[in-house]
Amino acid sequence: MNNAILVVIDRGDKDWAQYQLNELHNLAVSSDFNVVYETIVRLKRIVPSTYIGKGKTQELASIAKNLSAQHLIFNNELTGSQWKNIEDVTKCSVLDRTSLILHMFAEKARTKTAMIQVKMAQMEYFLPRLVGLRESLWNQQGGSGFRGPGETKLELDRRKIIKERSKLRKQLREIAKIRQQQKKKRRNANIPNIAIVGYTNAGKSTLMNVLLQQHKTNKSKAVLEENKLFATLDTATRKIQLTPYHTCLVTDTVGFVSNLPHHLVESFKSTLEEVIDADYLLHVVDSSNPFCEQQIETTNETLKDIGAKNIPMLYIYNKIDLVEEKPINKHFPSVNISLKNQHDIPKLITFITSLIYPERELVRLLIPHNKSNILSEINRNYEVIQTKYEENGIYIDALLTQKQKFQYQSFIITKEKSGAM
Repeated sequence: MNNAILVVIDRGDKDWAQYQLNELHNLAVSSDFNVVYETIVRLKRIVPSTYIGKGKTQELASIAKNLSAQHLIFNNELTGSQWKNIEDVTKCSVLDRTSLILHMFAEKARTKTAMIQVKMAQMEYFLPRLVGLRESLWNQQGGSGFRGPGETKLELDRRKIIKERSKLRKQLREIAKIRQQQKKKRRNANIPNIAIVGYTNAGKSTLMNVLLQQHKTNKSKAVLEENKLFATLDTATRKIQLTPYHTCLVTDTVGFVSNLPHHLVESFKSTLEEVIDADYLLHVVDSSNPFCEQQIETTNETLKDIGAKNIPMLYIYNKIDLVEEKPINKHFPSVNISLKNQHDIPKLITFITSLIYPERELVRLLIPHNKSNILSEINRNYEVIQTKYEENGIYIDALLTQKQKFQYQSFIITKEKSGAM
């Protein structure tokens, strides 16, 4: 059984404590825990031995026994000694918010890259907490479905963990090199690169699939869309045809959450670099959430931490159908839509297209037959709408910026001279 009790600390803001409890509940359910009891503990100061104090710890022990709960999940990070002391009193397996998120990520990791990144984050988090946890944390949580760096005493040996960590770091560096090569190829293609960001479960994957559906992209390209926190951990990049004349690359990224573990951010840097290299960000917001502004702030803080705060961004206030009154958006540029409402999608596509292609113009070029290198260059680097071979040369219709038009001005022809294609 995975019956769990949730514990959130109230330091003076009841509404925020309740929001944190709701989020902890969703995290626990997404990790397949059965929540049997929830409590908000008003705390003026942290008790070094048990965090919440001896009396409250004994009260939780009694509740856990009566409800047959095997796990206590705290919303705050615990030290190794607090962890052990709480387990000694309650006879329950203990997780804090960070270990719960790491547990969830370990369960949801599907690709080799995600598995390595999660395992690395676990080691970074638990290594300094090994003292006092040898007898409790790993053995108990290993039996409850917890996938940590290892469950046996041999794997808990500090030197072996450090050695394994070094090995994982090397593998992550190799993964980063491969990603860099992939990104270089995409940049050379001269196609705008967009990253979808936002709080977890705001609708990022839904947005990706909506964009894919616009021009009947292969259904196999669709990404996992599920009403759960962190439904997927892996980034997915797709070539999207926004209009018959506008193409872009769109990357669906892992969702953010408040107090996202630092070790997780560090381990997932090679994945999050997809955001850093984007030309534009689509920030999806769950407008139906009463704390959506705090979620925006959390996402923007994480973007700042990874070096992506200066990338142009469109705020997409999603789930507007669940809101009685349309919000007055504090962020610009922004758009209010429901990704479930097909009538809202054309407006969104137009908005995105106008932002990422502000200067592109459809022009006609006439390339002489002996300038095949120019033809290859344009086909390789720019968006060509159509090509036609004639006796006097090769006619190309392509979307170019003002700078690109200047580069190829000797080949651009006027409408009067262009002829029909």
